[in-house]
Amino acid sequence: MANNISQQAVAGRKYFTEWEPQPIAPNIARVNSGGGQMVSPANMGGMPPGMSSTSAPISYNPPPAPSVPVPTMPTFAAPTMGEMPTFAAPEKPEFTLNLPEYKRPSFEAPVMGAMPTFAAPTYDEGKVSSLTQKHAAAGTRKLRSAVQEAMTKRSDNPNLNRMNLRDALAGYGEGLEDVMSGAAKTATAEYAQQYAYKYQEAGMNYNTAVQTVRDIYAGDITAKKADFDAEIQAVNTVYQAEYNKELVRVQSEAQKYAYEFQAAGVNYSTAVQKVRDEFQGKMDSKKMEFQAAINAVNLAYQGQMNTAQMTYRGEVEKERFRVEEERRTQSFDYMYDQFKKNALTGADTGGYSAGGVYTSTIDQYGRALV
Repeated sequence: MANNISQQAVAGRKYFTEWEPQPIAPNIARVNSGGGQMVSPANMGGMPPGMSSTSAPISYNPPPAPSVPVPTMPTFAAPTMGEMPTFAAPEKPEFTLNLPEYKRPSFEAPVMGAMPTFAAPTYDEGKVSSLTQKHAAAGTRKLRSAVQEAMTKRSDNPNLNRMNLRDALAGYGEGLEDVMSGAAKTATAEYAQQYAYKYQEAGMNYNTAVQTVRDIYAGDITAKKADFDAEIQAVNTVYQAEYNKELVRVQSEAQKYAYEFQAAGVNYSTAVQKVRDEFQGKMDSKKMEFQAAINAVNLAYQGQMNTAQMTYRGEVEKERFRVEEERRTQSFDYMYDQFKKNALTGADTGGYSAGGVYTSTIDQYGRALV
């Protein structure tokens, strides 16, 4: 840093080595122009006659480069972030679906009427006998006629009459048996047909009576079922309405909880964002304060640097002026010694006074050195 300052101090000027005193030779020439001896500016370089290069050197003591201590930079202290909020979810309800009571009606079956008892028609044996007599009447009459005819036939032989009567009676008995058997079969068949009609009629009446009971019972069952279905429909309608009401209640609670949970989430996000925004504001403020502190240190350091540079340059200029003054003094002393030597030895001065030559020479050297 000191080297930089020293280099800046001589920027645009001669280097220190060029400020060393240089031997000068004015080569005084005689000029007959109405004045005294003058020094030609064009002949200012070189060693003056009689001036030794071993004259006492002029010492150049430049000041030491300034040393500006590096300032201590401030330390950035980040702010502390505020405490983050805790998300508190709303209390969750049970969401219990209270099913309504299903009041199922009871089906009461109707009582079936008493079934009729089948009563078969009475088998009329007398009717059979009557029909038997009816169908046997013609055969019996024939048999009786035959017996009567045999009885009317009389002969002189009583034994023959008895035998004929006996045979007629025997034939009557056999014939009567056959007639009665045939008549019984015919009567039985005839009555069986009549009885079958009556039995069929009784069966049909019985079936009609049974079907009537069944039809009445079926009607009662249909009416009971219609009433039961109506009651079931009414119960189902009431149950469905209560169920829908309970379902709507649970859905409303669920929707309400969803809204409360969403609102809690929004509030939580807002609180978190607030903490972050406050922290960001503190961070920006700290950054600005830190940058301002850095700038203040830099400006103070730059001011110290500028002051040191200006002081250093002033010291350098002061030393240079001192060296230049010594150079001028040596040059004037040399010229003065030469003038006195010429004046004392009676050297040719060109008709000018010593004061004039001296003054002219001094002026020329002064203007040349400056």
